[in-house]
Amino acid sequence: MSTALAPPPKSLTPPPMRAVVISTTPVPHRWTVEEYHSLEGNPSFSDLRSFLIDGVIYTMPQANPPHDMGMSKTQRWLFRVFDDRYYIRNQMGFGIGKFNDPGPDLAVVVGPMEAYERKRPSTALFIIEVASSSLSIDTGRKAELYATAGVPDYWVLDVDNRQLHVFRDPQNAEYGSHEILNEADTIAPLAAPASTVAVAELLPSAIEE
Repeated sequence: MSTALAPPPKSLTPPPMRAVVISTTPVPHRWTVEEYHSLEGNPSFSDLRSFLIDGVIYTMPQANPPHDMGMSKTQRWLFRVFDDRYYIRNQMGFGIGKFNDPGPDLAVVVGPMEAYERKRPSTALFIIEVASSSLSIDTGRKAELYATAGVPDYWVLDVDNRQLHVFRDPQNAEYGSHEILNEADTIAPLAAPASTVAVAELLPSAIEE
């Protein structure tokens, strides 16, 4: 009686490997807003001021006393102008697209505050940056981003030169109006036209020579 033989096993040849293209030069990683915020609590960033522009994380030196005073005076004034229907955010997240969180110094958004427990705003009624060493980026790329986000009123308080840059009329990625005010000038936010303030009231005290 003959015994049936089992058929030979099929070939175990692995499938052809897909080609992997390796760059011959380093490729920078472009951070998304979500990746950037996942770094919160990381010891490497815990003592750094930072913001995200075009997928690049920028770190800033610790603020100097004139910057801090400009921030404090401006925030105090904002709390006098805007009531609980608005939320005044201090150096908090502000997402503009996938790769930008410029982290504005002060942003006035439509409230209530509790509306932002699970999300970051992507536009605002009014934004103010206080510039000491950051004037070029505040009046340059950040202005473009805030215009893109449709922020109608954007101010840059220049504590070094004791001036106030006022950007208005956002059109796509730029502002149609850019005015530079000096200490003696006065202005009111578009969202609160009756609340006039002198530029000098927002600036730190002048150093007497």
